[in-house]
Amino acid sequence: MRSASPANSLPSIQKLRMLLVVIFIAVCSLPATMFTIRQFEEARVILRDEALILSRLISREVNGANTLTLSSERLAQLAEDVLHKKTTLQLTTPSGTQLVAIEYALEAPNVSFIQTIDTPQGQLGTITLTRSINDRLPLMITVLIGALSIVTLGLYLLNTRVFRSWLRAEHADSVSRKRFADIATVSSDWFWELDSQLKLSLTTLNKIPALCADQTLGKRLWEIPAIIPEDTWLTLKDAMSEQADFIFNYSTKNDSQTLWHELRGTPRYSEEGQFEGYRGAGRDITKERRNASEIAQLQEVIIHAMASLAETRDNETGNHIIRTKKYVRLLAEQLRTHPRFESFLTDDYIDQLYKSAPLHDIGKVGIKDEILCKPGKLTPDEFEIMKTHTTVGYDAIVRAEEALGVEIPFLQHAKDIALYHQEKWDGSGYPEGLAGDAIPFSARLMALADVYDALISERVYKRAFSHEEAIKLIKEGIGTHFDPDVGATFLIVHTQFQQIATEFADE
Repeated sequence: MRSASPANSLPSIQKLRMLLVVIFIAVCSLPATMFTIRQFEEARVILRDEALILSRLISREVNGANTLTLSSERLAQLAEDVLHKKTTLQLTTPSGTQLVAIEYALEAPNVSFIQTIDTPQGQLGTITLTRSINDRLPLMITVLIGALSIVTLGLYLLNTRVFRSWLRAEHADSVSRKRFADIATVSSDWFWELDSQLKLSLTTLNKIPALCADQTLGKRLWEIPAIIPEDTWLTLKDAMSEQADFIFNYSTKNDSQTLWHELRGTPRYSEEGQFEGYRGAGRDITKERRNASEIAQLQEVIIHAMASLAETRDNETGNHIIRTKKYVRLLAEQLRTHPRFESFLTDDYIDQLYKSAPLHDIGKVGIKDEILCKPGKLTPDEFEIMKTHTTVGYDAIVRAEEALGVEIPFLQHAKDIALYHQEKWDGSGYPEGLAGDAIPFSARLMALADVYDALISERVYKRAFSHEEAIKLIKEGIGTHFDPDVGATFLIVHTQFQQIATEFADE
């Protein structure tokens, strides 16, 4: 355990970051600064050379005189012979009297140089030269922009790659300790730690021989044969590779009894921010799993019983319920890679569809026997009453949900299926005349599943159609009755529909 707290070490990292930023900016800016200074110095050197040459020419022209006896015209002529164009010149006597002035409108920045005219007889005067280096400005700006770009890129990389990882490590360790404390306060049966190589370095679990310390220390979780992951090891490995918190469920055997455990882990870091592994707690969730399994089984039994009650009033068998829910699951599993549906067709979503499908005709319990069981064709008025089985079923599920006082996910699908499974893709269905994607996805699957099973089943008012006849009729309904993609999927898996129908045929 560390003795220093994150609160004390965090400011030191911030100060170090500021120091490194200053050093980095200085190092990156130095070449550009030196280049700019050099441009000014080079211009000054040129002016110095020109001033020195002009001074010597003037000294030679005066031929030993102790004053400037040359005319202004001659002095100007000498200046023009020596000086670069657009260089201003001021020639003054020691007393400050201006003898020659050549002026130009110069653009900043400017460089000046002053040179005295000295002879053995004394100082004759002073030459002041000034020249613009504006022509070098684009190059200096280009170098400066390059330096700023390097500084910007460097600071970005420092902040995103270096500093962020330091601070994240410091913060993560603080969070890790807090989360571990939170984990420890939850009902926990044992504690454990992994080292930086993700090998188990501590475990207090001693009730299961295959998972005791002498059997597991020095091994990674996936190297322990007694641990069977609920999903795949890939999920846990991905979380660990990102040094993220995780919750991992697995089963194990103890005296031929299957037990379920839950591990909660959070990463831990050293004082320097180095990843040191994981720490966490484990608990036995076997009882919870068994209770959840029993509740799920009870739900299915109740749903099946309610649906069977509705079907028996319609002269149908319970096998219709089994077949249609299997059709729905088959279509959903086949469509889970389709671009339109892959974003939501998860294992859990498909399982909810499978559980809710049997309730599609639960509303038939509200239809009178003389209409529901009529062997002949229904009259228009009777058909209008028959159509209400969708809304009756929906209302029944809503009332059941309200009585429970909680929202159960699969009941939302059950409501959609009960209310909308008679809708058609072109909007000609009932009860609301929905069209296209406005029809819930679950209802679109049930629409095809229900029609197929109705076609191949014998009813008091019709014979059973062959599988081939059912395919032909469904194919004709694609794009009008059925979602085109759902219909196309049926044509791919229709032989599996036939296998389900055969395996669960009515007696």
